[in-house]
Amino acid sequence: MKKALSIITGLSLILIFACAAHAKNFVLKHSSITTAKDPWGQSIIEAAKKIEKTTNGTVKLKLYMGGSLGAGNDVIRQVARGRIDMGGFTVQSAAGYVPELSVLQAPFLFDSAGERDCVLDNHIGPLLDEMFIKKGLKLLQYSYAGTNQLSSKKPIITPSDIKNVKFRASNGKHSIFFLKSVGAQAVPLPWSDTAAALQTGMVKGTEVSPPSYFFLGYVKLPPHYTLTSHIWNPGFYLINLRTWNKMSSSQQNAMVSSLEPAASFRKKIRGMEAYLIGKYQKEGGPVHRLTAEQKQQWKDMVQPHYGKLVDEVGGRSQEFWNLIQKGKVSCSK
Repeated sequence: MKKALSIITGLSLILIFACAAHAKNFVLKHSSITTAKDPWGQSIIEAAKKIEKTTNGTVKLKLYMGGSLGAGNDVIRQVARGRIDMGGFTVQSAAGYVPELSVLQAPFLFDSAGERDCVLDNHIGPLLDEMFIKKGLKLLQYSYAGTNQLSSKKPIITPSDIKNVKFRASNGKHSIFFLKSVGAQAVPLPWSDTAAALQTGMVKGTEVSPPSYFFLGYVKLPPHYTLTSHIWNPGFYLINLRTWNKMSSSQQNAMVSSLEPAASFRKKIRGMEAYLIGKYQKEGGPVHRLTAEQKQQWKDMVQPHYGKLVDEVGGRSQEFWNLIQKGKVSCSK
């Protein structure tokens, strides 16, 4: 009996080492607009180290940072085609390839950070997975890129303050929808052209999250910062689906477990946002915090028109929207 057990144990070890020896090796080209100096870049650098260690070197990430492989809208298509293996993407970039994601950025969609976390983590994941898979992508983890506020050359407190003011809009449908709904003149511009447009007076303000506003130096251009918190910016770590399917289950598990958990990363970024805003205010920066009544004025200008945004996005956006609303109800209990 002991001899038989020894033989079985020996055969099992041989099989394990044989599988390890024949495990495919991957050097994955990873694209990101972040840098080694910001929390997003630092997080993926740490994840790359963990992935290599956990997979015994069978999976390595070759990091291309600072947008060196191109803009997010183009890179996500490259990932889907397999020319780039994986990357981290803002919802704006991802929505350029999966349009339905635009409804996640409907202005004032969620009443609190806790509510949107609950909906994202517990209610819309399967449909997100399905939509990405149909585009040749595998969702590995969520990220978070901050919440949009209003940056302007003059104080903006109520919607009447922004009426007919030229504001930079992203190319996303949600951004143009918001600015038009509150009476501003939406001027769609790439992010790279925003600083010049502010300097020349082509636009008088822009939507921008605290990390972008303070890290990129935009604070010196339009000094007034109004905390509307009208649009949130989730992010997604995505990998080419064919590459993902070639990996062993242990390699796949290592990829997912090595990424920083979404909950802890969101907490880190929100803490950073609060710190940056508080620091700017202490230094004399004009930060405008809205009362509940003032914020409701903004919501009243936007929320009655949600159906228009959903129709404009098209595709499965109505299905996605309905799922979000069900999640909101469930998360409020």
